Amino acid sequence: MKKQDGLWLAFLTGLAGFIWYRDQTWLGEGADGLLILAAFGVFVWLGAPWCWRTDGFSLHRPALGVAAIALVAGLQTNLTLLLAVGWTAALWSWLRERLEAENVERARRLLVLPLLGFPWLTQDFPTLAWWFRLSAAWTAEQSFHGLGFAVQREGTELFVQHMPFDVGQACSGIMGLQ
Repeated sequence: MKKQDGLWLAFLTGLAGFIWYRDQTWLGEGADGLLILAAFGVFVWLGAPWCWRTDGFSLHRPALGVAAIALVAGLQTNLTLLLAVGWTAALWSWLRERLEAENVERARRLLVLPLLGFPWLTQDFPTLAWWFRLSAAWTAEQSFHGLGFAVQREGTELFVQHMPFDVGQACSGIMGLQ
């Protein structure tokens, strides 16, 4: 790798840090929010061995254009998903030109991992967790009713044989989804 490659990796690292720290709602989720970062390590691990070209530094211009458009749109709309798409496209613009030909396709298939390495699911779609909780409560209601229990459901709260149960935020599975 050349000096320009190191500079591009430093830029990508700084941009990833900006995306992560611009909306710090994930800090309230504790270690669950940080587990998303494992996607980057899994990407590097599954992509190995990384075989680099020795020719000059270059970036794939169409992917770089997609990155620029997605990053600007993400900043305008405040959507972490668009910022993650932009970051992933910027990574791809570098990898596509710098990897040996036999490694390019494997890296392309693994690009979903860096995309999942940002907390866009919890930041951009907060009501999705409520719908997961609601569907879990409905499923539990149907299951207990099928077993012959007296069940009453009010939103995400269940009363099974007059005993209250709440399908809480941790039961939504939203962190496990990403």
